[in-house]
Amino acid sequence: MAWVSNQGSRWGSCTPAPGTIRVSDRVQGVPDWVLDYVLLHELAHLLVVGHRPDFWALMDR
Repeated sequence: MAWVSNQGSRWGSCTPAPGTIRVSDRVQGVPDWVLDYVLLHELAHLLVVGHRPDFWALMDR
């Protein structure tokens, strides 16, 4: 996971092939549960690309 400053409208992003996750530096200082959610969201994207129902099913686990 890397903090980045170039995430204009996103809180996080990932690249599944190499398994990299980037989180906007705007998220620093938010409550821990917000960062946890952003990280879980991006981790789920390493397994399921997009926001299809199977992505949300994984998030609901």
